[in-house]
Amino acid sequence: MQFFVDAEPTQVFAQCIKTLSDKEVDQDSVMINITFSDGSIGTVHYLAIGDKSFPKERLEVFGAGAVAVLDDFKTASFTKNGSTSKFSSSAQDKGHRSEVESFVVGMLKNVAAPIELKSLYLTTLTTFRALESLRTGTALSINLSLLEDKTTN
Repeated sequence: MQFFVDAEPTQVFAQCIKTLSDKEVDQDSVMINITFSDGSIGTVHYLAIGDKSFPKERLEVFGAGAVAVLDDFKTASFTKNGSTSKFSSSAQDKGHRSEVESFVVGMLKNVAAPIELKSLYLTTLTTFRALESLRTGTALSINLSLLEDKTTN
């Protein structure tokens, strides 16, 4: 999400769906709301309670009068000014191969990492704060001073 909004996460709030079922674990169906420094809001729905035939991963981006949707890394659509363009691929590409290749090339050629360390840190911190939010039931702040507090003790 940081990539799309080009802003840092500032707050996270997570809740799980209470299924009241012996077959599902509540923490396997979670909604995570992330607030960013530019006022954007991102929501992650990690759901284990749906139909298995539905695409597992979906990304929707709304902004600048447009909507982009990516389904299961196979199909995509882009809608703006009442017109929709659709794209599809028979192969699913989540970018894992490219990620590893970029890392190896970067190490071998001493090239800067494609993702800044600060962004990776904030993503990791947001994940851990989301877990804490699930436990406490409260929205939690995200900032780099949380790292400084831990490393100075």
